[in-house]
Amino acid sequence: MNTAVLQGTLVATSHGIRRINRHNRSNRLAYSTLRLGRYLRVKK
Repeated sequence: MNTAVLQGTLVATSHGIRRINRHNRSNRLAYSTLRLGRYLRVKK
């Protein structure tokens, strides 16, 4: 997979999560998404 595409997806996802969290104060979803992003960045 192209790393640029992957990074773009991560940015879009985190942006969407941030928007969701503004309405929903539960941070569990954002936390797991950030952990997933960190994991993917480490794996490369």
